[in-house]
Amino acid sequence: MMLPMAGIVGMLEEGVGPMMREAGLLLTMGAMEEEVRHVVGERSVPNAERQASPKAAGVPDTLALGNGVTYTWNGRLQLAGLTAGNLLALSLYPCDQGQTACTSGNNGQIWRQTISVANQVKGRPGTRARA
Repeated sequence: MMLPMAGIVGMLEEGVGPMMREAGLLLTMGAMEEEVRHVVGERSVPNAERQASPKAAGVPDTLALGNGVTYTWNGRLQLAGLTAGNLLALSLYPCDQGQTACTSGNNGQIWRQTISVANQVKGRPGTRARA
């Protein structure tokens, strides 16, 4: 593990107290990053053994709050919708064909979204291109 010496030296100019707190924070963050790298592997590197965990049995698909707002999510626990009564609805689709769940191609990013006001879709559904 490499220590962030440039940051520590820069903080020396500000005083010993803040420097000690920041040095401790930087050291702890570095240790945590190293532990994560050890457990799950390098960031942004595909790993066939690492899969998203499906939603556990018994976990509900929706959560209704007392103020009329309802959250909906899919089996990967990705937000799939947000409604405020029948006035406003935001629908999010992580799958290409306007689906909230799919067997392949769901990398965790949103493909499409729609916004509805008073049960009428306003504008065209947004779509983003995938790289």
